Amino acid sequence: MKLRSLSLALLLSLSAVSAMGCATEVAEEETEVDENEIVNVPQTDVERQSIGNCWLYAHASWIESMNKSATGEDFDLSQSYWTYWHWFDQIAGGYSSEISTGGNWTTANNIVRKYGLMAEKDFIFADTLNEMSNRQKTALDTLNASLKNGALKDPAARRDKRKVRQEMDRAWGLSFEQSRMLDRVFGPS
Repeated sequence: MKLRSLSLALLLSLSAVSAMGCATEVAEEETEVDENEIVNVPQTDVERQSIGNCWLYAHASWIESMNKSATGEDFDLSQSYWTYWHWFDQIAGGYSSEISTGGNWTTANNIVRKYGLMAEKDFIFADTLNEMSNRQKTALDTLNASLKNGALKDPAARRDKRKVRQEMDRAWGLSFEQSRMLDRVFGPS
């Protein structure tokens, strides 16, 4: 029994020495990597949020950067599109009577998985002209007023997804064509 334990101890110590040798070789290879290749990635123009949804802007920048690295081309994603759906889920889900603009990477990733990507120019064209979206602040104020004293003040109205979409489209100032596009893809409710 002692011999077997000794053999096992010897085998483990030899494995540790071998592993350290491998680790040293890997470490030497890692030092040869140019650190600029890791931190200097292609990026698109910086955009600023007008409300508390910086987490969506960070997510969009990450996706835009990956796209630019892969294709060499800029693709300007619509943070307003994702914000629209974030609020729709909150209102229609009955989470609260006031919109929360906060979120995180997981929330953003779930929105992308559920609703996909949209070019900024196709959702709120005016957002392509400015560094900051003014429409988001206006829509937030309009929807919070609707939740407090307007069409969405009653919980029953908030459960009516068609009514929520109509009120959302009004608050965001979407054109008939934009609303119709969302209806074709996701349905009116």
